Amino acid sequence: MTKNILIVILIWCSNIYCQDTLVYTNPNSKAIQDQYLLFTKTNTFEHNVINNKLENWFGIGEYKLSDNTLDLKFGDSDRFKKTNLVEHVTLYDLPNSKNDTLIVRFYKENTIPIDGLFKFNKKTYEPDVEKGVIRISKSIFNNTQNPKIEVYINNQYKEIQLENMKILRALYLRHYDYSKTYHFESNFEKKIPIKKGDIITHSEYLKECNLNLNSLMKSFQVLDKQN
Repeated sequence: MTKNILIVILIWCSNIYCQDTLVYTNPNSKAIQDQYLLFTKTNTFEHNVINNKLENWFGIGEYKLSDNTLDLKFGDSDRFKKTNLVEHVTLYDLPNSKNDTLIVRFYKENTIPIDGLFKFNKKTYEPDVEKGVIRISKSIFNNTQNPKIEVYINNQYKEIQLENMKILRALYLRHYDYSKTYHFESNFEKKIPIKKGDIITHSEYLKECNLNLNSLMKSFQVLDKQN
């Protein structure tokens, strides 16, 4: 259970899409994660919840933001994610760090490692059978700062654009069957009272994530040794 919780926190901690994103995390929620991503260019949002039973709730819609209220209008959320079966997380070292190896790890719904493939420049790499891990020398990327790689998990395919290769430490890949693991919030309205400081920028949120990065990585290492 502890390992599951660490993994899902990492998934949503990194699931921010661009600099034009604001983040609201519900301070009163009893869930492991209860977070709204507010996309300022389009005035749309995503709501991601992982409760203490490791159930996933997901919603999308439009929002309006005032000084003391976040007004949310949920749309037809269940149509959005049923076909997206692979999620990824990228973890980075602190600036000026040096790491010559990229760790790639594959998970499925219950976090047990699964078969998968990592492909770059027509060459494929397979994970370790027991732990689902690939350790790849960064030299294969030929100093490309933002290489595009391909991954396959349970016959599901995804292209991923990696960034900041010099400080990229790890890539976590997880397979979902959304029709089984997700509950969808659709077609209702909600008002959330907010105060100054409740909604933060993309950069501020990433700083909070980075503060916990080293301790989370150490926890993974301890859990790996126990398995």
